[in-house]
Amino acid sequence: MKTDLRRTRSARYRLTILGACSRLMQEGEWQPSFSQVARQAGVSLATVYKHFTPEELRREAAADPETRRSILRRVLGEEQIELPEPVCERLAQAVVLGAPFP
Repeated sequence: MKTDLRRTRSARYRLTILGACSRLMQEGEWQPSFSQVARQAGVSLATVYKHFTPEELRREAAADPETRRSILRRVLGEEQIELPEPVCERLAQAVVLGAPFP
């Protein structure tokens, strides 16, 4: 019973933290700090570190379709070129991870 409650609480924290990171990214903060994410999520900094590494958090938040569209709109402008989904995903990942786009 305790284990189930812990898993439920842990899953809820992960979703809250991911949502906060996604909102920050949609607002243009493509590489938010854990402090910013914790503040936005209303959790402690330790809670964010307990559930994610910086790269994992950014990668998972950028995987959200709405966040990815927001990132691409800001990078490519309002008049986006229709790009295949795998290209859009790689471009969004490159932006949030600060990695070069092949």
